[in-house]
Amino acid sequence: MFAAKSGALTNYFPIAKEPQSPAVDVLLALSRFETNRQLLIAASARPQARFWVNYDAGFASLLPHLARMKGCSQFLALHADAALKAGDRETALQDINLLFRLMEASRSEPTVISHLVRIAMEQIALQPVWEGLADRQWNDADLVALEGGLRKMDFLADYQFAMRGERACNLWAVDFIRKAGISGLSEMGVSESNAGPTDLDQFLGRAVFELIPAGWFNQNKLSLCRMHDNYLLPLAGDVERRVVRPATIQQANSAIERQRMRPYDAFSRTLLPALGRFAEKCARAQSSVDLARVACALERYRLANGQFPDTLEALAPKFIEKLPQDVINGQPLKYHRTDDGQFVLYSVGLNETDDGGQIVLTKSGNADINKGDWVWLYLAK
Repeated sequence: MFAAKSGALTNYFPIAKEPQSPAVDVLLALSRFETNRQLLIAASARPQARFWVNYDAGFASLLPHLARMKGCSQFLALHADAALKAGDRETALQDINLLFRLMEASRSEPTVISHLVRIAMEQIALQPVWEGLADRQWNDADLVALEGGLRKMDFLADYQFAMRGERACNLWAVDFIRKAGISGLSEMGVSESNAGPTDLDQFLGRAVFELIPAGWFNQNKLSLCRMHDNYLLPLAGDVERRVVRPATIQQANSAIERQRMRPYDAFSRTLLPALGRFAEKCARAQSSVDLARVACALERYRLANGQFPDTLEALAPKFIEKLPQDVINGQPLKYHRTDDGQFVLYSVGLNETDDGGQIVLTKSGNADINKGDWVWLYLAK
C-alpha cells in the first residue's frame, strides 16, 4: 500500500471492485506487469537474442541480468499457474515457453553461476508444467509443445561447457594476480579484509609478487588444469551415455578437499572447492527434465487410451521418440501405476538405491537431493 497525494491509501496492484476467483484476482494483480511481459515475448522471438556481458572486464564483469531472470521466471510461473486455474491454457503455455526461452538466452554464458541460475529457473518452470499435468488440463498439442521445449535442455552438456569456461577463468585469474599483486586478491573476493588496500599495500603487494618466479605461477596453472582434467570435467564427461556417477563425484570432491597447501596448489585450493557440487546439481536438473518429458508422454498415452500404460516401453516411439534413461546408473527410469489410477515415476538418485519412490525431506521441508529417490508423482485428491 502507498499513500496517494490526497492522503488516502491506494493499492500498488490493481484489484477488482467485487470478489472474483483467486486465480482471476491473481491475474488481475499481475496485469500491472503485462507491458513488460509483452516486451519479453517480443524479444524472445529474436532467435539470436542474448544478454550482453563485458567479459573483458574480468572480475569486474557484472551479471545483473541473472537476478532479474530468476525474478522474471518466478513471475511467469505464477502467471502460468493462475492462468491454468482460470482455464486459460494458451496463456499458461505461452508463459512456460517464454521461461524456456529465457533459460536458453543465457546458455552460452561460460560461467558456473549463470548455469546455476538456469537450473533454479528450470525448477521454477517445471511447477506450472506439473500443475497442468496433475489437474489434467493439457491437451495433446500442448503436451507435444512442452516435451519439445524440454527436449532441448541438456544440462550434462552445459556442465562441460560451463566447467571449461571456469577453467579458462581460473587461468586468467592466475595471470591477473601475477600482474595485480595482493590487491588482485581483494578484487577476486579472496581477501578477508573489508578495507581496501592502501597505496603502500598495493606497492608492497605488487613488489612481492614480482619477486616470485614466473614458473611458480605456471606450475599453479598446471595444477588447476590437472584438477579440471582429472576430476571435474569427467564428472559429466560421458555425454553420449547420459550418465553421472555419484562415486566419481565423491572422488572428485574428496580430491579437492584433500589438497594440501603446497606452493603449486595454492590457486587450486582457493578456486576449486566451490565447483565440486556443480555436477550433482546438473544431474538433478537433467533428471527433472527427463522425468517431466516422460510425464508428458504418459499423459498423452492416457488421453489416447483412457489410462496410463503398464510399462514405459509402451510410450516409444508414438508418444515420445526415445525414452531417456536414469542419469545416475544408465538404467531405465523406475515406473509403476498406483491403485488410484495415477503413477509414480522416479530416478534412484544420488544414493543409487531404489527406495520405491520415496522422497526424503530436509528440515526446511524441501526434497533432499542426497537421500531417497528423485520422484515425479501426483498426490491423491
